Amino acid sequence: MLYHALQQLQLLMSSEKRTSWLTFRLGMLAFSFSSIGVDHFLPYRSTELFSALNALKYDINLRPHILDVRGRGLMVGVEFASPPPPSSPTTSSPVPPTESVSDSGPGAHNASTPANMASRVAARCIEKGMLILTTSVYQVIRFIPPLNVSKADLAKGCQIFAEAVREVVKEG
Repeated sequence: MLYHALQQLQLLMSSEKRTSWLTFRLGMLAFSFSSIGVDHFLPYRSTELFSALNALKYDINLRPHILDVRGRGLMVGVEFASPPPPSSPTTSSPVPPTESVSDSGPGAHNASTPANMASRVAARCIEKGMLILTTSVYQVIRFIPPLNVSKADLAKGCQIFAEAVREVVKEG
């Protein structure tokens, strides 16, 4: 792959029509180099992220509060077992009612889990310097780090997330 990228660069520099081909050739060159990084780092970083988040899921103190860790690559979601928001008399709840159980699939909730856990954990992460997203209806936090995230940055992000989750659970 690297050899192909270097050939493209050599062809670009020797071309008489540099101005008309510049955009397309540099685009191919950038794609070649970006593919090298993604192919090399993505599987490792994905495994590291899933390992860290699954360790939280199976932590004895956090297990009742984390329902699921799911995703593909570096796009990962963590679903919390927060109770659904109460429906008001004028509007119905956007979350369908479920039984109060601690670990029975997506949408299940646990009465002992803090309310609005996803948004509270996200707020804590932001306070600690990490931007993170929540979903609109369900109690899910989404991890979408850059594809070229370093091992150190990923570990730091996982540590910040773990601290935030533990703090919110402790507060209740």
